[in-house]
Amino acid sequence: MPISPKRDFHRVAALFAILAVASANTKYKDVKGVLDVSTPSTKQITTGELSTMTAASGENVTITVTTTENTADWSTVTLRLCYAPESQKDRKWRKTKDNFKKNTQCKQPGLAKIAKLDWPTGTTSLTHTFKPDENVAEGIYFVEAFAQDANKNYLAKGNSKEKAFFRIFAWEAVDSGLIAAAAILSALSWTSLAAYWVKDLIFKPSK
Repeated sequence: MPISPKRDFHRVAALFAILAVASANTKYKDVKGVLDVSTPSTKQITTGELSTMTAASGENVTITVTTTENTADWSTVTLRLCYAPESQKDRKWRKTKDNFKKNTQCKQPGLAKIAKLDWPTGTTSLTHTFKPDENVAEGIYFVEAFAQDANKNYLAKGNSKEKAFFRIFAWEAVDSGLIAAAAILSALSWTSLAAYWVKDLIFKPSK
């Protein structure tokens, strides 16, 4: 009995749906492959005086990912910016979860990920330069990385939180020089108004 093309299509669609759900529910603890993630351009410390940069200033973080795993099936590596414990305090929406898709520690409204990069065939390392833009929230961070195959299965994971944290200051929409100029103009306006009022009182004609 010939297979109906329509039925065959539905079977394939159902299979992809099952794979998508499985990928979405993948937990960190279920992924055994290891990535070594570092940020060599920052101070290699997690306490004390951290390296700092300002969003949208052109300053950057160098991210290096290496592995000793067999990378033959690797297709991509995703880099994410994650909040350090200090920047999670009293912020339930940044809670750490044992699920790649649901871990809000490594998500923020303006930046779902730093980058998704093709994994270089036949290599065991890559380097990426990250320039925080105006969408990055102020906070203390580390970097997470995970590798996937062509079917988006998670193959390896790692992060830099045991090595180094760094601080990003928020982008200022208005230049501080403009703020100072506006304050001076405001003060001059009030001074002019006061002088006019005094003049009006002094030279007001008697009835």
